[in-house]
Amino acid sequence: MWYRQKAAVFCIISSHSFMVLHIKFPFFLYIHKSWGV
Repeated sequence: MWYRQKAAVFCIISSHSFMVLHIKFPFFLYIHKSWGV
């Protein structure tokens, strides 16, 4: 039972980090282009 819980937690964490990257990366590119740094 514990391994299923661990897998669920890992899945949630990985999907959350992927979403954060997906949101942050275009935002970073936008700042990078607008400031020309």
